[in-house]
Amino acid sequence: MTLPLLRNLRIATLLPCLVFFLGAAVLGFFCRTAVMMQQEIAIDIMRAEVEGIVKMNTLFDRTVNDEIKSFMRVFANGYPKRIEIDPTTTIQVGAETVPVLRAGTRTLNLNFEGPDRFSELTGGVATIFVAKDDDFIRISTSLKDESGQRVVGTPLGKSHPAYSALRAGQEYTGMATLLGRPYITQYRPLTNSTGKIVGVQFVGVDISAQEDMLKQDISSRKIGQSGFYYVISSDTQGGNPRFEIHPSLAGQPVSAANGNSHGQSAELAATMLREKNGIHYHDFKGADQVDVYAWSPSRNWLIAGTADVEEITHAARIKLGIFGTIALGLMLLLSIGIYILTRRLIKPLDEVSQHLSKMASGDLTERVEARSNNEVGELFISLRKTQESLSRLISSTRHGIDEINNDTRAIASDNMGLSSRFEEQASALEETAAAMEQMASSVKQNAENARIANELTANASNVAERSGVVVDEVVRSMETIASGSAKMGEIVNVIEGIAFQTNILALNAAVEAARAGEQGKGFAVVASEVRALAQRSGQAAREIKTLIETSNATVGTGANNAKRAGETMHEVVSAVQRVTAIMNDISAASSEQSIGIEQINLAVSQMDHVTQQNAALVEESAAATETLSERVDKMASRMSIFRIPSNEIIDAEEDTSIPGKARIN
Repeated sequence: MTLPLLRNLRIATLLPCLVFFLGAAVLGFFCRTAVMMQQEIAIDIMRAEVEGIVKMNTLFDRTVNDEIKSFMRVFANGYPKRIEIDPTTTIQVGAETVPVLRAGTRTLNLNFEGPDRFSELTGGVATIFVAKDDDFIRISTSLKDESGQRVVGTPLGKSHPAYSALRAGQEYTGMATLLGRPYITQYRPLTNSTGKIVGVQFVGVDISAQEDMLKQDISSRKIGQSGFYYVISSDTQGGNPRFEIHPSLAGQPVSAANGNSHGQSAELAATMLREKNGIHYHDFKGADQVDVYAWSPSRNWLIAGTADVEEITHAARIKLGIFGTIALGLMLLLSIGIYILTRRLIKPLDEVSQHLSKMASGDLTERVEARSNNEVGELFISLRKTQESLSRLISSTRHGIDEINNDTRAIASDNMGLSSRFEEQASALEETAAAMEQMASSVKQNAENARIANELTANASNVAERSGVVVDEVVRSMETIASGSAKMGEIVNVIEGIAFQTNILALNAAVEAARAGEQGKGFAVVASEVRALAQRSGQAAREIKTLIETSNATVGTGANNAKRAGETMHEVVSAVQRVTAIMNDISAASSEQSIGIEQINLAVSQMDHVTQQNAALVEESAAATETLSERVDKMASRMSIFRIPSNEIIDAEEDTSIPGKARIN
C-alpha cells in the first residue's frame, strides 16, 4: 500500500515529505539515544558514588584500624611479654571462679590499674581475659555498663569472631558492638614462658560519633528527587542481614523489606548480597527502578543506591523535548522551502511531459526548444535530438516497409517457381526409384538363382568327390583280389605238387605191397585208394588253377576298367570344382550388384525425401513470406499514426540501412 501511494505522489510533494519524515526519524533516534546515554551517565554517577562510599568506608576502617593497633601497643607496653597463670590458685570474679593470672609478681585478676590508666591516656577501653577451659573470662576491664559497674566475670564466647584467631595464636582486629555502641577492637593473645596461651588483651575505641557522621553522610546523599543510598550489613559469615542505613527500614532485617514504600524487597536484597557488585533493574509501582550496589568487605556492608529511571532522565527528556520541538519546526520550514524550490525546478519537466505525450500520440511536428543552459536545458536538447532521431527512424522505417513489401512479393513469386520445379524433380525421382526397385528385384532374383546353382554345383562336386573315393576303393579292392588270386594259384600249385608226390608214394606203396604178397594186400588196397585220391586231388587242383587263372584275367580287366573310371571321376571332380568356383564368383558379383542397387535406391529415396522437404520448406517459406507481408502491412498501418515534418522524409536512394532484394532464379 505504501509504495503505490508514494509512486502516485508528485515529486514536489514527495521530496519535502521525505525530508521531513526522515529528519523526524533521525531526530527521534537521536533523542532516544540521548535519553539512553543520559540514563547510562546517571547510572555511572550512581556507581561512582557507591564506589566512593565504599572507598570512604575502607579509608575510615583503615584509619581506625591503624589507630587501634597503636592503642594496643600502648596498652601492651604496660605489661611484660610473658604472662604466667597459676592454676592452683583461683579467684572468684563475678559469677566465674578463674585461675590467677600474674604479670611478674603482680596479680591481674580484678586489678584495674592498667586498663584505667589506658582509658585515661587514650579515651578507649581495655580488658584482660584469662584462659579457662576452652574459653576466655574477663578478669580486668575499664569498660562499665550503664549503671557504672565494670563488665567482668563474663566469657568471650566461642561464637565471637575473634575466638578462632585467638585460639590459633593470632591477633584479631575488627568491628564490635559493646553495650549497644560500635567499637573498633583488637584482641591479642597472651602466652607464658612455654608459649601456651594463658590469656587475652583487648583494647577498643568507641567510634559511634564517627559512624554517625558516616551514616549521616550516606543518608544525606540524594539521587534526583526521590533516589537515595542505603546500606545492608551482615555478620562475618554473611548471615543475619539487616538494613544499617535506610529511610524507613534502618535497623530492621531484610526479611521485613517487602511492602515498603521505597521499592526494596527481601528478594532484591538477597540477590544483591549474593552478587556483591552490579546493577539491578526492577519494577516498582509500574515504573522502572534501578539499584546500583557494591560490597565493602571491611565492615561486611552492601552499599547501594536506588533511583527511578524516569526521574534520573527527566531533565534530559525536557531539554530534548524543547530541542526536538525547535528542530521539528526548522525541518517543517525546510520542507516548505524545498517544496517551493522543487515546484519551480520541475516546472520545465511538465513541458517535457507534454512533449513526450504528443510524441507518444504520434505527433512529432512540434519542435522542442531549449530555454536554458543548465541541466534542464540539456534535457530539452536531448529531447529534441530524440525527436529528430525518432522522425528519421520513422521515415526510414516507412521506406523500409515499402521495400520489404516489394521484396516479399518477389520472394513469393520465386517461391512458387521453386515449388513447381521441386515437384517435377520429386516426380522424376519417384519414377527413378520405381525403376531402381524393379532392377533391384531382378538382380536379387539372379543372385538367388546363382546361389541355388552354386548350391547344386557344390552338391554335385561333393557327390563326384565321394564317387571318386568309392572308385579308388574299388580299384584297391580289385588289386587286393588279384593279389589273393595269385596267392591261391600258388597254393593250388602246392596242392598239385602234393597230389603228384602222393601219387608217386601210392605207386611205391603198391609196388611194396605187391612184393609183400598176402600180407600186403590190405596195404595195397589203401595205397590204391590213396593213389585214386591223389589223382582226384591233382585233377581238382588243375581245375581250380584254371578257374583262378580265368578269374585273375577277369579281375585284371575289372581293375583296369576301375582305374580308368577313377581317372575319369577325378577329371569330373576337377571340372565340377571349376564350375563351383565360377558359380561362387557369379553369386558374389550378384550380391555386390544387389547391394549397390540397394544403395543407389536408398540414395534416390533420400534425394526424393530431400526434394520433398525442400518443396515443403519452399511452401513454408512462401507462407512465412505471406505472413511477413501481412505483418509489414500491419506495421505500415501502425506507423501511419506518426506525423513528422516533411523535411524529415528520407529518399530511398540515400538510405543505406535497407538491403537490396534477393532474386532466386
